[in-house]
Amino acid sequence: MLKQWTDAFTSQITKAVAEFKPDIIISHHIWLLSAIARQIAPDIPLYLINHGTALRQAKFCPQIATEIMPDLQNADLVFALNETQKDNIIKEFHLDPEKIKITGNGYNEAFFYSEKRQPDKVKKLVYAGKISFAKGLRELLATLEYTYMSGSRFELTICGSGAGDRCFAY
Repeated sequence: MLKQWTDAFTSQITKAVAEFKPDIIISHHIWLLSAIARQIAPDIPLYLINHGTALRQAKFCPQIATEIMPDLQNADLVFALNETQKDNIIKEFHLDPEKIKITGNGYNEAFFYSEKRQPDKVKKLVYAGKISFAKGLRELLATLEYTYMSGSRFELTICGSGAGDRCFAY
């Protein structure tokens, strides 16, 4: 099952990188999928977002953690929610502490500057994951509605599984 999963995601990530040519890859969870992304696109900056799941997985599957650790250590930036989580990431995955930034919980206006935006550029966004409001899709769509109403233009592709597997674009 693991080989099938790995093969399927390797194929899809390879296709996505070739088609979308992303400037950066943001991967939720410091785990196997992030390691695969690093292998496929070693020259594209890889940012990892930790939610705590990877720390739990590392304890349940230490052999996988050991195998993927070198790829995860080559990530460009890792976001942790707090100092405790940062310390646990360093302990479990031996990541460079300088690459780990604390995001906290919530929105920080200091990171978002409207004068840096390129309003005429069509932004390409991809959501790949479980199609579920529990994963934040409601908030994503609400944010995109606000973004669209403010004059920004974007293309959104949603791929994943949920109540029936599907992939669609807006």
